[in-house]
Amino acid sequence: FIQFYSSYAVEKDRVRHLTEYKPVTLLAKQGLSWSFIEPSTNMRTIFPAAISRQLEAAYTTRWLHHNESLYEFEWEDSSYTADFSLLHFTENTSGAHGFVTRVLDGMTLLLDNGASAANHHYVNRSIQITGIPPNEEPRMLGQERLIVAYAGATREVKVESSFLPPLVAGCEYRIGGKVGVVFRRLIPPGLEMEEAAKYEVPQRPPKGHVRKYKKWQNDTGRMAQERLREEMHY
Repeated sequence: FIQFYSSYAVEKDRVRHLTEYKPVTLLAKQGLSWSFIEPSTNMRTIFPAAISRQLEAAYTTRWLHHNESLYEFEWEDSSYTADFSLLHFTENTSGAHGFVTRVLDGMTLLLDNGASAANHHYVNRSIQITGIPPNEEPRMLGQERLIVAYAGATREVKVESSFLPPLVAGCEYRIGGKVGVVFRRLIPPGLEMEEAAKYEVPQRPPKGHVRKYKKWQNDTGRMAQERLREEMHY
């Protein structure tokens, strides 16, 4: 009887612990994932399972345990840096260069196969004409436009205004790099958008202000520990 009662007490305590601290099982069983908010649409997008596992390991081990807030990862042919102290990530993408294979109209070009196959990859970056075929209009050279749409499957790029004079196939282009231009907000697993909004991260001071920066580091660390009670990690 004593052994039965002891086992019952242990099981009861285990159930109480599970209810109170709500730990979860593996990602595959619970379907929990890291996600992010797209700033242009305010829509929530869930990361693939492999990326979620990478972010989860970096968040729980490097950030919560060792206070290392930055983590670089690869996703859809691009490089990104997650900053867990600010709960956001930015794209770190080098520029591109190659040749225009076809001109559909004054604002729409097809690029060579060296361009990215990812949709929207070059949006909000500039494209500049750095070379032209022999005997073509010299005023084509040096034109620069802002990219407003990009289709990765066809390498089709659309710019905000027409090239004047119009381009021809064979022109060389260069697309500028983009580092940390668009900030996307990270949402830890088990946390709803409304819950995440309660933990507004204060603006990071310049690193040159040592005392203010150190205080900010401590404050964001404490905030992460408070937020952890509402998150679900695996």
